[in-house]
Amino acid sequence: MGKQKEVNMRTQQLIYKMDTHAEQALAELPQALAQHTLLCDTESPVPGLPCFDAIKAQSRWDRDRREQVYETPWGAAVLSYGYDLGAPNLYSIASTVYRLLDGTDAPLQAAPEIGHAVIDTLSGIVTVYRDSLPEQAVYDTRVASLSGRTGKEVLSQVWVDLALAGVPVCPLELYGDSSIPYPWKDEGGFAVTHAANDEVSVPLVGYVLDPDTSEVVYLHIA
Repeated sequence: MGKQKEVNMRTQQLIYKMDTHAEQALAELPQALAQHTLLCDTESPVPGLPCFDAIKAQSRWDRDRREQVYETPWGAAVLSYGYDLGAPNLYSIASTVYRLLDGTDAPLQAAPEIGHAVIDTLSGIVTVYRDSLPEQAVYDTRVASLSGRTGKEVLSQVWVDLALAGVPVCPLELYGDSSIPYPWKDEGGFAVTHAANDEVSVPLVGYVLDPDTSEVVYLHIA
């Protein structure tokens, strides 16, 4: 079971934390970005870096370079590896990274800040914060379904949403936040609370609490 902390009388419990290689990768990334324009695949994006659909992109084999060259919205790019870019831990946050070769209109790129994400385990709403400004939310999104999903999978989806929204923050930790504590375990995936009777069972997606008693006074079901 993850660690817990009390914030505004609500229980925040650590659901998932990326390993130390991810933090090291983010520390190495600014130097790599100072020397290269890097792109990511939409399947494995890094918030702050421009991304494109590598599967749909046209590509060709370059005999002189002896490597595959991809056509991106900004020009030709080639698959690159962290150790070639001076960022050997980059593999831990992006399965594929591309280096722009001849872009005339280089896309904006920003070295992402380290952050953390907090998910309301009943509604699926995720709020992202910078670690440097933990009281100020920078982004909100919603995970459509938590059933059977691990904390790692949910945090990966949050990274995709952040990258597509152009928000250069990489949350390395995912916390569960609910006034109704639940012993979340990452390896078993997220359990989803259901409201049920003898005929039907539907997922519970929202609630309203009495601020004085903390009792549930309204339930929203899907």
